[in-house]
Order: sequence, then structure tokens, then C-alpha cells
Amino acid sequence: MFVKAFLVGGFICGLVQILMDRTKLLPGRIMVLLVCLGIAAGVLGIYKPLVDFAGAGATVPLCGFGYTLWESVFNFACKVKNNS
Repeated sequence: MFVKAFLVGGFICGLVQILMDRTKLLPGRIMVLLVCLGIAAGVLGIYKPLVDFAGAGATVPLCGFGYTLWESVFNFACKVKNNS
């Protein structure tokens, strides 16, 4: 489990480092981009299998924060809908 988390987390961080090195995007914009990508991947159902596979390797980077935001909002909306 630790190896999968290390490899997936390292791959995500490596991609972000390449993005930082190859573009003129400021770090704040890259952080917002990662959170938005995590939300988009959560909406499309792509991020959940990655979290199930890699655990903390997928949830610790900022895109994992975006996924966690999406999951919380979705669960709350379902809870509110079931109560009404």
C-alpha cells in the first residue's frame, strides 16, 4: 500500500513540478488549477478509483483536496435531498 501511495503521489508531484518549470504560471494559479482538477475528476468519477488504489498518495496533493471538497458537497446534497 505504501509503495502505491508513494508512486502515485510522486507522479502527481512530478507532473506539477514539470508544469511549474515549463510554464510561467505562478504557484498560486497552479494551486487553484490543482484544486479545480480534483473537483473535475471527482465530478467525472475518475478520482475515486485513484483514491481507492493509492490512498494517501492521491488524497494528500492539492488535487486530493479538491476531490475531498467535491465529495463533501455531493454527500451533503444527497443527505439534504433525502431529508426533503
